[in-house]
Amino acid sequence: MFEDELVPCFLIGQLARDDRHADDIGGDEIVAHALSICRMGHDLVGGRFVRVDCRDLSGLVDFYARNGFRRLQVDDRTGLLQMVRFL
Repeated sequence: MFEDELVPCFLIGQLARDDRHADDIGGDEIVAHALSICRMGHDLVGGRFVRVDCRDLSGLVDFYARNGFRRLQVDDRTGLLQMVRFL
């Protein structure tokens, strides 16, 4: 990848919830909290996008799409689907 192909963004690594706490907090709430932290970073240093990398499984894709993410591309190196949303 060439340097001019790089797009700075916030990357949400891995989101997970222990199933024992499924009734305590939902996935949408976890994403909302992660995005609020990204917005704080945006206010401090700028940036326009948030990216998540996930397996291309309909349940995961639907979950992130419901939270405002759109399909971008599959990473040739990792095989993971990259999804983005604007801040």
